[in-house]
Amino acid sequence: MTSKKRLKTVLNNKAQASLEYMVNYVWIFLIIMGCVGVMAYFGMFNVQRYAAQHCSFDSNFYCNDFNIELDPASPDTFNMKILLQNNMNKEVVINQTNLTDQNNDEIICTNLDIYCRSDEIIPVAEANPSNVKVDTNNPDKWIPTRVCKLDFLKCNRKVYEGSKQEVNIKLNFSGINSTNTYFSHGVVYANAIVKT
Repeated sequence: MTSKKRLKTVLNNKAQASLEYMVNYVWIFLIIMGCVGVMAYFGMFNVQRYAAQHCSFDSNFYCNDFNIELDPASPDTFNMKILLQNNMNKEVVINQTNLTDQNNDEIICTNLDIYCRSDEIIPVAEANPSNVKVDTNNPDKWIPTRVCKLDFLKCNRKVYEGSKQEVNIKLNFSGINSTNTYFSHGVVYANAIVKT
């Protein structure tokens, strides 16, 4: 065999080997991309899916329980219930509340009812809508360490079942017979569930 033919045969073998090498890695790359695509389609990379639900306030109040409910009768609204414990050493009165979403857009609920006992039918305080001054029916009910329920009804934001919602809460409050007002900030991050 001449040297030119031998060189051509060696080069063809090397070219074929490198082509097979490249094709194998292209197939592996395509398989990996297909797996990543399937995982993305089924929501494996959705960070909200793995984030824990939480409710936190500053030291004035402690959040015992919370939920965000969808009302099937009014699909463009949601209800939110929060159980807050008074951590201060004096009785307090809620003067006003303000709700915002994660974009700092205001959320207005048609009604806010505050109950300080689980068996109460008549709220201790209420506001219609939620962002106006709270009318107090019995101001001396929220004593230190007592847990009261804040019931925000028909809040003007469309949420979807199972989606995580972040609601920022600002409470304007004062002590009984006090002219000083204080602010407490909190956040609720919860799955929206269907009201049953």
